[in-house]
Order: sequence, then structure tokens, then C-alpha cells
Amino acid sequence: MSIKRRRSENPPVASPRGKQVFASGEIPHLWFHKTQASGRNSNRSLYFENETIFSYGSHFPIAHHVTNEAGRTAVTINTASYSVTTSGHQSAVRSAIPESTIRFHVPNVMVSNNGPAKFRHDENIADYLKRIETEIVTSARARSSWNKQWAHDTAEKLVSEVTAYAQFFGLALPALPVVPALDSKELEAVKAREAKKSAERAEQTKQENIAREKRRAECAQEWRNGAHVSSCLGGLPVMLRIAYGETAQTSVVETSLGAQVPIEHAARGLRFVRAVMAKQVPYVRNGHTLHLVHYPIDRIDADGTLHAGCHVIPYSEIERIAPELEALNIPADCEETEA
Repeated sequence: MSIKRRRSENPPVASPRGKQVFASGEIPHLWFHKTQASGRNSNRSLYFENETIFSYGSHFPIAHHVTNEAGRTAVTINTASYSVTTSGHQSAVRSAIPESTIRFHVPNVMVSNNGPAKFRHDENIADYLKRIETEIVTSARARSSWNKQWAHDTAEKLVSEVTAYAQFFGLALPALPVVPALDSKELEAVKAREAKKSAERAEQTKQENIAREKRRAECAQEWRNGAHVSSCLGGLPVMLRIAYGETAQTSVVETSLGAQVPIEHAARGLRFVRAVMAKQVPYVRNGHTLHLVHYPIDRIDADGTLHAGCHVIPYSEIERIAPELEALNIPADCEETEA
């Protein structure tokens, strides 16, 4: 069977040694994994320096790595918004942060440059309290049960987050607002009003869901065929495709989350996953870490599912591109780690 070759629309991934300019989709991943001290996209609208990633300049830090006195790590995430493009940068950064990471959503994400070097904890805690109060009021005034429940749950989550924030930094908290329990009678009355409309919306929602799933399937196929689509990929499992350069050495495997891996690294990963499956003994990252270029592999399950940071790649997707990888005849690395 002939294989249709696609030319990579982004520069191929090279060794990180000395490299500073990357595709925009790579920047958040490189920043989170701390693979190097700095990096940027081609027009420097998105870049990172050491612990912090920025949008359009040092005036807007998107997120920041922080370590407390006990050696625990977390990420502070900017709650402010700026422009449509910056909002897109913020979304990409949030997507690159694994769920297991401790996160704090605050207006001041890094050490102040004015006066003594310190986090502006008082301002961050005051902002938490303000947001909690806002959600409490929103829940009380909401006319729909969904909005009432959402605001109530958000207030409770903010209480938990500010408590964790204080514990992480060893701070004393002021008295926190009390999130009142939802009034069940009020909720029942609201739900009764909504019930009349729900039946009419049910069929419409069903048809919309069918159309949405069809579009997502089309979008996934378009991406696999080389198109630049991202807005309709949300919620889909991570997908893989090969973007061909002039030679096999300049070709890369791209993920639907925006990461790129050189072909020889992808071929190594394929062999390693298959070795784990053959032994039926999961691989878990330990003292010796297997990397696919910048990205350390955290875990490979016995069923072949690969975990690397925010990427959870099912074995079926890995095997889907395996014939293309094998057709390139990439030689095995003589120093390749045994599974």
C-alpha cells in the first residue's frame, strides 16, 4: 500500500541544545517540563524564561513554577485576561499542565519586582475572598438550578483552594466566608419551572449532539490528513500523525495537543511500548527516565497506554501510525533502554 506523504508545516523538532525558537504549540510543554531555561515562538508572542511563561511581554505572566520551603512544587496561574490571543495562550498553557499538579489561580503569579522579593500573598488571598463572596451571591440570585449549583460548587472549590494556598506557603488565613447550604425547597421550585422546558429541549439537544459528534469525527480525520484544526478536537483522545520533511531525519510525529517528536524517537517509543506489552509488566518512571526528545515518559500501562505529562496516548493510536513508522526503516538505537 502506498503511503501519502505530507510535508511538515512546522519546522522539524531538533535537539533542544541551543535551540530557542519553537512552534507555538510546543512552548507550554517545554516550559512545564523545564527542559531548558528559555524558549519562544517565532514572533515572541509566547515565551518562557526560567520558571515563568509570558504572553507578549513580561507585563503578562501566564503561569509560574513555585517551590515552597518544604520542597513541594506547584503552579500559580494568572486569573487576569488581556486579549483574544493571550486568552488562547492561557488556554494552551492550562492544557499543558497535568491534572496531578497543584494549581493556584491568583492575580499575582510571581515574586514582585517592587520592593522586597516576595509574593503578594495579601492581595492574592483578598482576591480569593472576593471571588468566594461573588459566587455566594451569584448562587443566591440564580434563577436556574444549574447556575445556582455551579456557583455554589465554585465557591466551595475556592474555599478549598485558598486553604491549600495558605498551607502551601505557611500563611495565616483570615476568617473565610461561609458558603451556605443550598435551600432544597428553593431548588425544587426552580427545577419544577425548568422541567416544562426540558422535554422540548431534549430532542433538540439529541440532534445537536449527533451533529457535534459527526463534526468531531470529521475534524479528527481532517487533522490526521494534515489540516491545522484545534477548536473541535477538545475531549477527543490524543491523536498522532506523521508530518514528513525532506528526509526521514527531518520528519516528526505530531500530537493533537501540539507536541512534536522526531521520527527516530517515536520509533524508539514504539519499540519500548511493545516490549512492555509483551512482558505485561507496566513501566513506571524511576531513577532512569526514558525521554522522547524533551518529554519524559511517566508510565506505560500493561495495555500499552503511554502517559507523558498531559499526554495520555492509547495503544490503538500508537499502533495506527506504526506501519508508517516501520516503513521508514528507522534503525534501532544501540543504547536503547530495555523495557
